[in-house]
Amino acid sequence: MPRITTVQHARKATRCQKCGKEIAVGDPYKHASPRAGPWARGRKLVHCHDCAFRPSELMTRKMAGVYAAIESYEDDMAGNHHDAQGFGEALTEAASAIREVAEEYMTGASNIEEGFGHSTSQSDEMQSNGDQLLEWCDQIEEKGNELERLAEELAEAVSNAASIMEECPV
Repeated sequence: MPRITTVQHARKATRCQKCGKEIAVGDPYKHASPRAGPWARGRKLVHCHDCAFRPSELMTRKMAGVYAAIESYEDDMAGNHHDAQGFGEALTEAASAIREVAEEYMTGASNIEEGFGHSTSQSDEMQSNGDQLLEWCDQIEEKGNELERLAEELAEAVSNAASIMEECPV
């Protein structure tokens, strides 16, 4: 992960790349430059003092997709505008995004093995990462399906309770 640098007084005016707020001369801000490789610097990310960096913004590797899926699910949870069905669907979407990253790891491992003609420690590690992510996806999807099933059962129970309440004996 790159180092996040806090600047107390901006020397020139710029904009926050997250919220678009103007950062005037003298205002505090934060910046980070995720590395594109061991020696190469990535593009500079600038955020105002109020906006926080998310892990997916700071990653340049395959795992950025996993962090983005987790952040998307957390955003859905924080919104509190979904029911259990919506959270189950959000889990399924997150699992799908993570599954894509797992497939990238698996493809990378097979490409390395094809290139060298045998497995290497790097291809074994990539294969292991892909397998672990796929297992995690299965667990996430299982919980998502369980939430959707419970939401259906809850809806049915509410409907049954409403019909009982309508049958007033007096």
